[in-house]
Amino acid sequence: MVVLTAVTQFGDFFNSAVATLLRDLGWRPEMIGYGGFGSTSEARVIARALMSPTPFEERFEAWARHAGVPTIHDVAEVAASVNLPVAPVLMDAIGENYRESAEEPTSAQSRGERGWRQFVDAQIPFQPVLVTLGKARKVLNADRGGYVDIVLTDHGLEPGWQVATIQALDAVAVKRGDKRVRASRPMLVPVRIVADSEAFGVVSDVDDTVMVSWLPRPVVAAKNAFITYVSDRQAVPGMSKFLQFLSHSHASQQATDKLLPPTVYLSTGAWNVAPSLRRFLTRGLFPVGTPLMTDWGPSQTGWFRSGPKHKRKELRRLAQMFPQVKWFLVGDDGQHDPQIYAEFAQEYPEHVAGIMIRTLTPAELLLSAGKATALGALSPIFQGVPDSIPVFVGHDGFDLARQARVAGLFR
Repeated sequence: MVVLTAVTQFGDFFNSAVATLLRDLGWRPEMIGYGGFGSTSEARVIARALMSPTPFEERFEAWARHAGVPTIHDVAEVAASVNLPVAPVLMDAIGENYRESAEEPTSAQSRGERGWRQFVDAQIPFQPVLVTLGKARKVLNADRGGYVDIVLTDHGLEPGWQVATIQALDAVAVKRGDKRVRASRPMLVPVRIVADSEAFGVVSDVDDTVMVSWLPRPVVAAKNAFITYVSDRQAVPGMSKFLQFLSHSHASQQATDKLLPPTVYLSTGAWNVAPSLRRFLTRGLFPVGTPLMTDWGPSQTGWFRSGPKHKRKELRRLAQMFPQVKWFLVGDDGQHDPQIYAEFAQEYPEHVAGIMIRTLTPAELLLSAGKATALGALSPIFQGVPDSIPVFVGHDGFDLARQARVAGLFR
């Protein structure tokens, strides 16, 4: 324990020193909004404070405007208007595409999604931030990893997708108690407000459930995590359609519109990959949802964070925040999802609408567990699950969808 405390304290010192150095080099605090969800009375907002470099084109544009010379954007617009061959190169360099919609990322943006870039960041320990959601506002400090995870009450917002804003504040001014404090640009954070009348929700694992990660194969998993572009990652066959069918079949009718059930992507992956995961889910036409990831590295209680413990804690928290909601729990049998979901179903049967498990191939299971486990081996795990909770086991999303349709879960 003494060693862990020393390591975490050194980590705090190192991260603070890096943040200070980067600030002296012209970098600035920025926020990354991961998402949020809540009821009509309270909502949880999750984000992170990181140091961000002032883009070269922004500094060059300020100089160019002052000097009266064309900026990179000016040249790119002219080149695009006359179809010069250099236009795509300039657009790619500044990360813009003047001809395609904003939903179609340029190759420059795709390069920014290469795996290893997600894990290279400079968090700001204990950065003061301002979080605003509807009528609720709160000034607080991020934790030692720069993370902000706060529940705001009395926000006064209607059910559906809403937007919170979060800003990094000038730490020196906040410490002095100044009345006027400089803040970073507001970062928008999507927050799903769940109505009291909504009865269903979806919790889905990510790795090898919606995205082929090959976690049982460390070399391939490392390649996918650190080298492969997010746009090149492969979705589990049929899983997007299965989750879409599940969501649309359990939409709730509100006063003015239908609301698809709240969806949570519960993963043991690092928060660093959350923005890229959101882009992957959007491109794959998965239901819009909120990621619930975890942090890697040592803490005050251990050298590594426990993935199963993280999932158990978040499932219990969902049950407490939404007492009226029954969740469809979607996962795979490559890690601990069957055991975690079975335990949760036994502990909170009134909060589980069904369990869906995607089975890995025998080769994947052999590399994961040391033996090619048969499908029947999952039966003992679910023996304690109440008979009122359906359990489906299939090879992919198409298989799970067929079983769910036969059981009458799709309307």
